[in-house]
Amino acid sequence: MSHLTEKINRNNIFFLVNTDDSDNTIFKNSNIIFTNNKNEQSNFESLIESKKIKYIVLDMLRYKDKYIENLKNKFNKSIISFHEYEDYSSYSDLSFNCNMFDRKNPKHIKNLHQGEKYIIFNDKIEDFKNKKKKDYIFVNFGGSDPSNFTLKFIKEIITNLPDQKFIIHLSSFYFFNLNKVKLPKNIKINTDGDLIFKLLSNSKLAILAGGNIMYEAIYLKTPTFVIAHNKHQETFSRNAEQKKLVQFFGTGKNINFKKLLLSIQYFKYQILDKNKIFIDNKGKKRILNAIRRI
Repeated sequence: MSHLTEKINRNNIFFLVNTDDSDNTIFKNSNIIFTNNKNEQSNFESLIESKKIKYIVLDMLRYKDKYIENLKNKFNKSIISFHEYEDYSSYSDLSFNCNMFDRKNPKHIKNLHQGEKYIIFNDKIEDFKNKKKKDYIFVNFGGSDPSNFTLKFIKEIITNLPDQKFIIHLSSFYFFNLNKVKLPKNIKINTDGDLIFKLLSNSKLAILAGGNIMYEAIYLKTPTFVIAHNKHQETFSRNAEQKKLVQFFGTGKNINFKKLLLSIQYFKYQILDKNKIFIDNKGKKRILNAIRRI
């Protein structure tokens, strides 16, 4: 969401954040107000009244039943909702879901925009297109890696491929201390978020979870193998695989590590067919234009 608001006057945008990691440096912003499940409604009310809020923008993993309806009835403001699932509400004035799937258009949902045309990227990604590939494999399993894929991947894959070079990116939300583990010599650990696009673009192959970074890899034309933390990531990954943009190797406890190992071992680099690259990074522009029309 921060990438979208870069195109708007940030002084007029306020974030109401429900998190158990409020000390994280990514939240160091004077316009961020922290809340919790108990106080969310009253914090919403206070923020809307004190700041004269015109639009409520919701970016949640899951929406509870009647959550959007209750906000609409309570505040009577324009509501713009961003979704990963198809839990849309007729009370949203505008709804977005950027994921690749067979689009359904429920008749009771107005102003629904779905698909890769609405993917939001950091503008910095443009500086890393068409970079020369180097002899290493980039690995990242999301911000917090809730399935602990990192350790499993080291054990099942990296230790069995000593001649391959791996760079594993760990975000600030990754809590396991890898210093407790004896790492193979063919691993480098990166924790600098500013280097992600560079490392992803230069890599000959990326091994990723099925989140937004999967779309970033596709946009940067980096061959990508994907494993999923959950069923909705599996849906996104399978749809991208059907379009021949990635290769998918399973979800959660059902990952085929043997097949993944062999696929990496016998991988031969080839650039993704330009005709299959249909993510154009104009998502933010389309979203802002849609918001201006409501």
